[in-house]
Amino acid sequence: MIKKAIPFLCSLLILTCITGTVYARTIQSDPAEGFWKSIDDKTGNTTGIWKLYIASDDRLYGELVWIPDVDPRTLAATCTKVSSYDDIPFSGNPAERTVLNTPWLYKVQYVSPGVWKQGHIIDPTDGNHYYGGITYDNGKLKMRGSLDKRGWFGRSQVWEPVSPEEVEQLIADAAARFGIN
Repeated sequence: MIKKAIPFLCSLLILTCITGTVYARTIQSDPAEGFWKSIDDKTGNTTGIWKLYIASDDRLYGELVWIPDVDPRTLAATCTKVSSYDDIPFSGNPAERTVLNTPWLYKVQYVSPGVWKQGHIIDPTDGNHYYGGITYDNGKLKMRGSLDKRGWFGRSQVWEPVSPEEVEQLIADAAARFGIN
């Protein structure tokens, strides 16, 4: 009986390895990764540039890397609701971190290529926590922030892609404007 089970177990092990490799490759090359311009859904103005990336835990994270007319050294002083921030991916007081280069979008779970759900987002301008998800569609991202985990009570923004070269230029211009070397 054991001799009959060995080929089956070997086949199962090989299939598991192949499936795991395909799954890992899918996540590593997701269309949601990259630089994205967040657009205010009411005014149509750019509110910031986000860098989205997949971390070693296979979840999606996002950091603001540029905000119009904001000094890159500005602290997230309004982020004082530490006890209401579920699973923040960094230690210390969020109000003592800079608005830029802090993972305000975090632990968003992979569903399928371009679809990420059940994550968190903190708005560093007012300190509020929301549940978040992202969907890639026709070259743009739809970012959904909501008060509830199911996404029923919230709003969406459309984010547009931005080239790394444009991001570098915006960051360099901000550094020059605010006297940062």
